[in-house]
Amino acid sequence: TDGFHVLELVKNVPLLPGDPEGEDVLASELGGPLPAWADTPEVRQAFRTCVEALGLRYQVEEKILAPIPANKKQRRKKLAGKYLWPDVPGDPASALRWVYIAGKGWLAHSALKESAAVLPLVLKVRADGITDKGDYAWFEGLTESGRYYLRELENEGYIPDSELRSVYTKAGETTLVEWENTPITGQIQVTKTSADYNSVNGWPAGTPIPNTEFEIYNARTGRLVDTIRTGKNGVASSRPLPLGRYKIVESRAADFYGLDQTPVEVEIEYAGQIVKAAMTNKSLYTNVSIKKTGYVEVMPGQQIRYTLSGIGNNSTTSLTSFYWRDALPSQSVRLDKIVTGTYNVPGNYKVVYKTNLDASYRTMYDNLSTQQNYVLDASPAAFGLTSGEYVTEFMVVFGVVPANFRQVEPAQVHGTVYAWLTGGAQFVNQADAGGVYNGQWIMAASRWVTKVYKPAEPLPRTGY
Repeated sequence: TDGFHVLELVKNVPLLPGDPEGEDVLASELGGPLPAWADTPEVRQAFRTCVEALGLRYQVEEKILAPIPANKKQRRKKLAGKYLWPDVPGDPASALRWVYIAGKGWLAHSALKESAAVLPLVLKVRADGITDKGDYAWFEGLTESGRYYLRELENEGYIPDSELRSVYTKAGETTLVEWENTPITGQIQVTKTSADYNSVNGWPAGTPIPNTEFEIYNARTGRLVDTIRTGKNGVASSRPLPLGRYKIVESRAADFYGLDQTPVEVEIEYAGQIVKAAMTNKSLYTNVSIKKTGYVEVMPGQQIRYTLSGIGNNSTTSLTSFYWRDALPSQSVRLDKIVTGTYNVPGNYKVVYKTNLDASYRTMYDNLSTQQNYVLDASPAAFGLTSGEYVTEFMVVFGVVPANFRQVEPAQVHGTVYAWLTGGAQFVNQADAGGVYNGQWIMAASRWVTKVYKPAEPLPRTGY
């Protein structure tokens, strides 16, 4: 864009009617004319970069889709003034005679004038002996009418039809001979087993794992071609796929197993080949922990301290959105300060809080180091809270933490018990910790009950 105009480089279009996914294509002809405001070396380089980075195969040429040529300048030079595509309407010098439209086969070029729901994808052409690669091709001795015999020798990616065919040609006319070829296909088969003993479901190492999903991508274009899932025997099989290289990526692990998204590349080399890939998954255990302790009994107006220990990710996998949180008994205790504790993995975290007047989280402190034990002022004055506003809870947010992430030095929460509390009352402080794995929260909680001291009633006096 130049601030006023926008030039589309890539667009997604259906290659055939009813194609739900479509394919990314170059939005205009590579090397073709551009608007004056966009005709710069940087824009033309951007088109070439899109072709290489995205593995684009086709481009929009006027009202058709066509393969992107490997060498546009060389191709046009070979045509020597003849036009391979119908880009000169009404010009009798155009050499175009037949077009091969995906999903329809060979048709007269007049078919391109017909209205269609999607842009026709023109894969091959016949134009006065010019092949779709821009070369001139002819058969010696076809200058006279008569019967000729043809045999298909090779067709890359398809099974050749070796049947000898006869065709009658008439001098001065173009005779179309059409072959239907069966694509050469193979299949990919994936076997998934347990890499170790799973303590959750009791399966030993080597047990076939059902309900594991994989996505299969074309290794050259990166396009998704199939999605498969293992059955009870731990085996998943693809649909028939054309010869070529493919990447298999695990997209969803079975319950109680860790997801392994390491891509595995395979190649289907010949017709009917079943390429087998064996993969394993390590068993998965998810667990977090936190423990809270404090004073059993306090006096009204007394200082109180809670200790939070054992905070950790005990899982065999990393967790996202990891946190620990303290919900204060705000009707009984006013927060004064927080001692953060330290943790065994280097990193940064932040502390956020809520108040009785604002239920949304606000940042208390940010960019704190897990390796340093901080004493944080958490009084209302430190945050500029309004009169009557006080902190009701705070949360320590880490983000992504690895397996076995755990606390080294315990954290502490310091506060003051309100002076107006009466003896015999009690209040509860609750803390929790958690993280996310595969879209599910893994959580733990701990609570501590404290009583307010009540002096013993004096015994009544008796006797004289």
